[in-house]
Amino acid sequence: VSEESEVRFGSNLTTRMATITPSVTTDVPVIDVYFFNYRDILTMPSKDRNPLTKAFFLILTFLSTGFTFMQAFNPFRKTSGISRKDIFQIFCGLAVLAIIFAAATIAIIALSAAISEAIKLDLDHIPLAANYAKNAFAAILPILAAIGVSSTSLASSVAVVSEKVVAMMNYMSAGHRKGAIVGPFEDLVCHVSGGDYKAIHILAYSFGSVVTLDTLFPKGGERTGRHFQAITSLVTIGCPFDVIRFYYPSYFAGRYPVIGASTRWLNVFSPADVLGSNFRDDEEDLPAEIHIGQASSARKPENFSYVDAVSPDKFTFLTSFLLLGLRAHGMYWEKTPCSELSCFRLIIEALLRKAEPSVGCPD
Repeated sequence: VSEESEVRFGSNLTTRMATITPSVTTDVPVIDVYFFNYRDILTMPSKDRNPLTKAFFLILTFLSTGFTFMQAFNPFRKTSGISRKDIFQIFCGLAVLAIIFAAATIAIIALSAAISEAIKLDLDHIPLAANYAKNAFAAILPILAAIGVSSTSLASSVAVVSEKVVAMMNYMSAGHRKGAIVGPFEDLVCHVSGGDYKAIHILAYSFGSVVTLDTLFPKGGERTGRHFQAITSLVTIGCPFDVIRFYYPSYFAGRYPVIGASTRWLNVFSPADVLGSNFRDDEEDLPAEIHIGQASSARKPENFSYVDAVSPDKFTFLTSFLLLGLRAHGMYWEKTPCSELSCFRLIIEALLRKAEPSVGCPD
């Protein structure tokens, strides 16, 4: 594997690229790996904000999307591929964010009261509120201190979480920064398709797969081009498709694929991963049933279950409190890759096998 180099593409854009070559002379082709970092673009507006401001925007985001979350957790609503156990684990994850939300709220109130007292403002008209804020902050301080033991800085941790959560929620609910991300990604696909390559494969993980689906399955199908037709395969790993349609049922509606009919779509998911989708309305390890697209252009992926990392039968309502189902989202490969068994072996084997039909018209 070569050292990473900088590649220029599009309108004054840059990315990283590394080359993989065989260690011996064989007929194995050279592979160029291009990276697309959407995270910096997604969180760019909040980069220069201080931790307190980021926490404040987290509060505003929770308040603005609160009704959507309450609708999603309606017990009488169809779950669309999310089991009650998965809903409970997601709820536990949201509870963790709620703790951050509460801590940020209390911190802002307490800080405001402290500043007012410091500059000798008259607080006689709100003594009860100030006293409640002081007592609440004193009660939660030991908890925050215990959490802070495991991190370098509590403020830094809150800032990082707030930054990511706010950016993703705004992207999903209002399309914020979507054009700034999809545009450069399409430019990169165009750049690569102009190279002397026999095949082009797109691998997308987690929220990156949402960005990829937004690019390759746009609403209205307004984007076309030969660079899309040059894509050999699309691989989505841990794609939160089912979770998104649970919260936003119409998010993937009205889509038209711009990839060719011969482009394979492989979807890798772990049954233990709460966020990973099998594109079905149940949890069965069976072929995908949910399409994206309209009429004859509708597409659905080839499902591949990755069960080497962790067995789903180890997850109960009790272990849900430990967020194991959410933590399984990061078990497709190790953070420090070596010669471990990972989902990439499954992907390579799947790409070498004959493609299954993936284009169809839902009745």
